[in-house]
Amino acid sequence: MTHTVFILDNQISHLLKTIDYLRSKGYNVVISQTISDFHNQLNGMMPHAILINLDIDGSDGITLMNDLKSSQLSSNPYCIIYSDKQDDYIQQLAYDKGADAFISFYNKPILLELFLSNLLKRLNTEISNIPIGKMLIDEEHFCVKLNGNNYSLPRKEFNILKLFMRTPHIILSKLDIARILWNNEQIAAKRTIDVHIYNIRKVLGQHVLLSVKGKGYVMNQKYL
Repeated sequence: MTHTVFILDNQISHLLKTIDYLRSKGYNVVISQTISDFHNQLNGMMPHAILINLDIDGSDGITLMNDLKSSQLSSNPYCIIYSDKQDDYIQQLAYDKGADAFISFYNKPILLELFLSNLLKRLNTEISNIPIGKMLIDEEHFCVKLNGNNYSLPRKEFNILKLFMRTPHIILSKLDIARILWNNEQIAAKRTIDVHIYNIRKVLGQHVLLSVKGKGYVMNQKYL
């Protein structure tokens, strides 16, 4: 499973080694250097972890973190603030406002990757074998259990189905799916996603994902 890490920092020059190292370890690293871009990119994205510099132009990491925790994110990412400042009051305030962690080793690639890896292992444990209504998803085996039967899906199709099951009331366009799962809008212009949807329906039934004309697809509530 590819984990998406979203970083907000006005200056990324001090993070280049960290970013390169995370990508070499298979992470999908998304970077934003302004608050407005951050919110625009976050819309429709499902990051597994969000890292925000405490000292961000136009606001501060703690305020942004509090706003994130109060908003309706389509996922429940780990929210991490990083800074060289190790003042106890600042750290306490950060945790009070919803930060999951406050770290100073953001520019130590190996240590940061180990930290993220341990966090995300916990996330994998939490979301494996999640019962979702009449369906049960088994992340380890890319298997869907439906009405007492087991169905295996290829990784990409499994991830598409899982996305719809996590956002059951949201209509997702092909562009939304391409951004969230591939971080590549060009995929939406191809027939790739349509083929995956077709294959999911072929295995689980034609009505598991409903088409909404001119908008995209949505999870059939009868399966939830």
